Amino acid sequence: MKWKKFTLTTTTEAVDLVSSMLDDIGIEGIEIEDNIPLTEKETKGMFIDILPELPPDEAWPG
Repeated sequence: MKWKKFTLTTTTEAVDLVSSMLDDIGIEGIEIEDNIPLTEKETKGMFIDILPELPPDEAWPG
């Protein structure tokens, strides 16, 4: 598959609007790069493993 890469410069506040406009015209792949550093809370939240709740183990018959 061939694709073209375009770079748009916008404000942080307008990212959602620009992304929506690109989606409306059929653009399916959008990558957002920003220079805003993550807060400590955001950094900690990125690496949380959420384990599924499993039923208790059943004894193997035998």
